[in-house]
Amino acid sequence: MKELFLFLALAVSAGLFTYLLLPADFVTHSVVFNLLKQEPKPRPIPLDAMGEGLEGGNLLSMD
Repeated sequence: MKELFLFLALAVSAGLFTYLLLPADFVTHSVVFNLLKQEPKPRPIPLDAMGEGLEGGNLLSMD
């Protein structure tokens, strides 16, 4: 029984501390709709230090 009261006291104090410490608008959500018709192509990653591959290509050696 003592453990339950200790846990409740710690939980309430931690909750109160968090409530007082964090601002009211700490968590905000925004919904963004993706209006693109198709996925954009990833930017190529140069293979200058990697060795083989197409010049100026990405890791898959694709342009």
